[in-house]
Amino acid sequence: MDKVLIIVGEATETVDTLYPYYRLREAGFRKEKSRPSAKRASESGYRPAWDTGVFLNGKAMLRAGDVLFIAGTPNEYPSDDIFRAVEGRAGGMLVTASATNGQTLETYHLESPPVWGGTAAANNRLFISLTSGYVQCWPGRQEYR
Repeated sequence: MDKVLIIVGEATETVDTLYPYYRLREAGFRKEKSRPSAKRASESGYRPAWDTGVFLNGKAMLRAGDVLFIAGTPNEYPSDDIFRAVEGRAGGMLVTASATNGQTLETYHLESPPVWGGTAAANNRLFISLTSGYVQCWPGRQEYR
């Protein structure tokens, strides 16, 4: 039987692992595990200034001023349709967080998931490119400045 290697590590997103893993299982491939010998970032002595949970599968992130914008797909896998979010049928999410301490400011639903790396900021506006082919322009919020 042919073998497939799925490379995962600390920077790997859940969606990047689960989707191909389950599709390959459906195709009849068997699971084998391998483990790298490299140090984890946490073992290197490096410590982040802060960390926080953002419950989405991030596709794009951008800092503008003191606000961090994170766009992606919902991090939810209902048992009756585990690929709903992965395939983009659950839409997308935009989370704004403080770049100073990571505290979530607001969460918005997007009609379509963002494309990978599809955010830009200019003139107090956030631009998000969506997989539906649309680009959205979000005006700045006074309280975020």
